[in-house]
Amino acid sequence: LFPAHAFSLYPRRRCWRGSLLPIRMGSFPGLVERRAGSVQPTHTHTGMGFLEQAVRKSDWQHLSAPHLHCPVHPAYSCHGGALGSQEEIMLKNEWKKLWFYQRGILILAVSLLVYAVLCLVSGCDSTKAIMQNEAAYLSYMQRWQGELNDQKVSEMQEEYDVLNHTDNMEAQETKAAFMEVYNQYYYAKENPSRRFLMDERGWNTLLTHDGVNFLLVLCLLALCVPVFCGEYSCQMEQLLRSCRNGREQLAKCKLLMMAVTAMIVAFLFQCVQFLIVGMTVGLSGLSYPLQSLSFFENSPYMLTIGQAYGIVLLCRVVGAAWFAV
Repeated sequence: LFPAHAFSLYPRRRCWRGSLLPIRMGSFPGLVERRAGSVQPTHTHTGMGFLEQAVRKSDWQHLSAPHLHCPVHPAYSCHGGALGSQEEIMLKNEWKKLWFYQRGILILAVSLLVYAVLCLVSGCDSTKAIMQNEAAYLSYMQRWQGELNDQKVSEMQEEYDVLNHTDNMEAQETKAAFMEVYNQYYYAKENPSRRFLMDERGWNTLLTHDGVNFLLVLCLLALCVPVFCGEYSCQMEQLLRSCRNGREQLAKCKLLMMAVTAMIVAFLFQCVQFLIVGMTVGLSGLSYPLQSLSFFENSPYMLTIGQAYGIVLLCRVVGAAWFAV
């Protein structure tokens, strides 16, 4: 498929050592001619030194653009039409180079592991009363969670009277946890159709914090910066600019790959946070109205908590893609 010998470029280390590059990318279309009945091409040169050099397989593993189009002859097309269009081939090679040759998988795995540890250490939104009496709080919440009705209201009133007439230490600790639920009851009874009783800790952690995730920003920088800067570090930018597909087509593929990469990374970060919060404090009430969270008491939108989280997730993923590009 490829010629055994190639026209060599000026001797510079870290450049393409073979170098089939000008023939494959069509930089010098006059270099290759076909002999009648011959499989190998005849190479000519104009003033530059001619060096016959066999191309080793290892030389192709770290090349920046082995996928660019070769308009010289159909017999020397880079991959052939069976593998898809030129854009697809270029995108596949750039994708492979990012995740394997530039250690993108390792960077992403380490970033997700560090973020999971940070989520565990930082904990979730809670109060001192709930943290000291979490078992009592969860038992009350399991009894009365959801939409208010007459039975739940009467049970809470009875529990309130009992705890007020008990003076021992254990009852006082239980009363602190009960008052957290009772305060939510007072909030919910103002609009029972849009405000349900629920454990707010998990969803408050996911929905009410809008700060910058610096670890995500560093991960995106580590993954996306070498996509273009790597060509300059190995002095390939001038050679790429001289190629037919080395400018607009290659730049479009790189930008598309960076956007998709950023979206995937941001989604994985959100998944890690979702799993950590769900395992620590739980995420019940996915179908409850958004106004069930006191943080959104004045929200005019008729959304469920799950729908609101989906919108937040979408905005963060799109924002990551915008940042990367």
